[in-house]
Amino acid sequence: MARQLSPWIAGLALLPSTAFAVDLPDRPIGFDRLRSEFGEASVTVEGARECVLLDTVLADSDARRRRGLMWVKSMPPNSGMIFDYVRPRGVSMWMKNTLISLDNAFIDASGIIINIAETTEPLALNSIAAEEPARYALELNAGRAAGLGLQRGSRTWIFTL
Repeated sequence: MARQLSPWIAGLALLPSTAFAVDLPDRPIGFDRLRSEFGEASVTVEGARECVLLDTVLADSDARRRRGLMWVKSMPPNSGMIFDYVRPRGVSMWMKNTLISLDNAFIDASGIIINIAETTEPLALNSIAAEEPARYALELNAGRAAGLGLQRGSRTWIFTL
């Protein structure tokens, strides 16, 4: 006797294939467009050289975290993207479809930087990862972390708006 699929599982076949896809633009976009598609967060970083309030967009859902800064053609100097994973966990990312070179700071739940992957190349498929469970990942323009004097143990303050 053949087994039948439950109506719920059978119904998945009827969904359009884009139901689980990430909404991506068809051409490069400006950083300002993300403000209308993502939330914002207030992120202050305390480096060895200065303490700076960053203009950040918030990636706080699976779809937003998957999209990240894909297809963004440029980002202002004191801007970035903060990924909020809600609870600390193993975090890794890649730069597929990311057109700008970035620094990636992985941050624990108390706001302390765990490690920084500096100057990741655009469009790279290699994985970069937090060395310990991270609650946040902060993407900045390449070289910005060193310019601010950010390093393992630097303090950040993150407030979602």
